[in-house]
Amino acid sequence: MSPRDAMAHHSNTRLPAIQRPLDPSALPSSEAPTVALVPATQLEIEQCWLLNGQVWSGRLPLSSYLRREQYLASQSQTANGRITYWILTDLELATSEAVITQNRGRPILASCETLQKLAFVRRAGKDAEKGVEDVISHGVGSVFCRPQYRGRGYAGRMMLELAKTLATWDTGREIAETSTERTAFTVLYSDIGKDFYARRGWKAMKSTHVALPPVTASNDGAEKILAAKVLRADDLASLCDEDARLLRRSLQETGISSEGSLVAFVPSKDIMQWHHAREEFFAREMLQKNPEIKGAFIQGPDENTRVWCIWTRMFGSEADGCGDVLHILRLVVVNETGSKESLNVGPAAYAGQTQPTKEVASDFEGIETLIAVVLREAQQEAGRWKIPKVELWNPNEDTVKAVAYLLAEEGKEVEVVVREEESIASLMWYGDDNVRLEWIGNEKYSWC
Repeated sequence: MSPRDAMAHHSNTRLPAIQRPLDPSALPSSEAPTVALVPATQLEIEQCWLLNGQVWSGRLPLSSYLRREQYLASQSQTANGRITYWILTDLELATSEAVITQNRGRPILASCETLQKLAFVRRAGKDAEKGVEDVISHGVGSVFCRPQYRGRGYAGRMMLELAKTLATWDTGREIAETSTERTAFTVLYSDIGKDFYARRGWKAMKSTHVALPPVTASNDGAEKILAAKVLRADDLASLCDEDARLLRRSLQETGISSEGSLVAFVPSKDIMQWHHAREEFFAREMLQKNPEIKGAFIQGPDENTRVWCIWTRMFGSEADGCGDVLHILRLVVVNETGSKESLNVGPAAYAGQTQPTKEVASDFEGIETLIAVVLREAQQEAGRWKIPKVELWNPNEDTVKAVAYLLAEEGKEVEVVVREEESIASLMWYGDDNVRLEWIGNEKYSWC
């Protein structure tokens, strides 16, 4: 059953008409001067959703997919113009309002969206004295070209135009090239390997992950490690504020070379809620369930040591749920004892600790134990939802050790997967081309 047929079966809602494809003989060259990147009108946004929904709606009927996109566009992270929908069109073909109305918008040769995000940058060289800067960044997503138009260079042209436009784009207004508000960097996540976007200026960054299986009451053994407190939506605001404060401080105190700069997205409550809006819509619409538990927290042996993670459920296109994943959006490890050498934020923390053993799993020896506690809670949540795996992006050594400990209980070994084709984190830097960049907190929360 096609998405359109599934929608008709699901409800009596009538879908809007989809923009008819142009005759191949009428298609412009991707290099034509009349081909341009422009913000989409509301009518064209709806057309973009109709077009890409035929490919991406997955288990959602197309009518539900359209409502989900509207729902995501209404979140705090996307409100007040912080999301922009773009189309590549031919201005010569859109010659009158009558033609545009009849065709339900200008011809859509390719489309994408950009989500404005708050970020931190600590620059190298002469700019190092500025310390940590609050900057504008954009995440690029939903890059799409309808099948009839593929192979003609439209997506490539769109990305080249987008790279230039985003340098001075802020919530729907152009800003001067001399302004300090100019975009510092943009990111995207490629599902077509590294080369296509790298040729347009987005450099592939580290993209690895580790995975854990779900656990249930029946296979969560008697030697269960320390219990964590589960996190709900109301718990996240204060934790995200603390995370952002500590992340800024960590960036400020981290030593950098004269050639290196550090970038990081602010792990805000709005970003987490945007991810959660996606899972909540699907769960309520298709499963009649409410994903109330959003993460796990554990306090260390004193008030200065704590670990927490925030997660989200991503529901794949497979009807049996085999492609579903519980993603760790953000893992935070804090050892705040007062000296900057011991302040660690994010996945990186407590380098050099030994891997926990069964004998020490019941106490607080080793930060890996605390990491294992919150990850075990994620496994249990995956088990409750019948999600086949938990995934954590770009783990550091201590996190890998914690995962190895959890897997060893089941006689398995940890594997750090290096992604080469899907979800390739890619970054375009608008500063000095010779700067060596390090992306701090390159975790799932940064995805869009």
